[in-house]
Amino acid sequence: MISQGIVDIYSLLSYNFFIVLRVSGLCSDLFWENQPSIAIASFINTYFTLYLRCIGIALISVQRYITVCLFGTKIERNLLKLMMETPPLVLAMIHWSSGFLLTATLLTTSFDIRYDNKEDMNMIVPVKTLSLANLISVISVVILFLICILCYVSVISYIIRSKIAANSTRRQEIRLSIQVAGLLVAFLLVFIYSVGNYVINELRKTSLLYEWRELNPIMFGFLSCVLPWTCLFFNEDIQKRLPRIFKCRRRTLSSSGLLASRASAW
Repeated sequence: MISQGIVDIYSLLSYNFFIVLRVSGLCSDLFWENQPSIAIASFINTYFTLYLRCIGIALISVQRYITVCLFGTKIERNLLKLMMETPPLVLAMIHWSSGFLLTATLLTTSFDIRYDNKEDMNMIVPVKTLSLANLISVISVVILFLICILCYVSVISYIIRSKIAANSTRRQEIRLSIQVAGLLVAFLLVFIYSVGNYVINELRKTSLLYEWRELNPIMFGFLSCVLPWTCLFFNEDIQKRLPRIFKCRRRTLSSSGLLASRASAW
């Protein structure tokens, strides 16, 4: 989940970097003069962050399936031992390298991505390049989404069957599954968007495709923000620590004010 959080932060920062500088006109000259490299980087980064997020959600879903449905089994113990012995950096590298591998397939096509004019800076992508990117996107999203669905259907059916008879560890795992289920809702939106994007592009509905792609910021913004909110509502540790953090801050501010008043008195 830490790697997924880093991906979300990177996605937001990179998206805002390319969009704000391009739309605001602050770097119009830079973008226009270097449009072959900047336009290609922006295009590839869009799909790279999409793949990273989808892979991360699928990995989290599989991990939830293992810890809930296979709880206490030899498989769960061996996998848990393997994850504990594997450095977090290695796990993050596996996550990110998977995104690089999927993105590398886009390099097999020729890129002639450019901007329409210096004022609007709308990106023009060749049909062949866009078709390949959308095809890879829809295939990977559909496969990863099906993995998530199968994992969570198994988790839900297991919870219903077991009647949650449980110890504190089991309840914590189930609560954590509910917490990350918000990502599944976000993934559903990504699934609908990716399939719609592919179908509209294949039908060559250019005007409709531009309107459809306007949903991109809303969808990916929701994908980035859903996990912090579900953590806030369903994570007991965060709920307990937040009041303490604010209390400590109020105490620090009050102590600073008291020291300042004493200093002024002297």
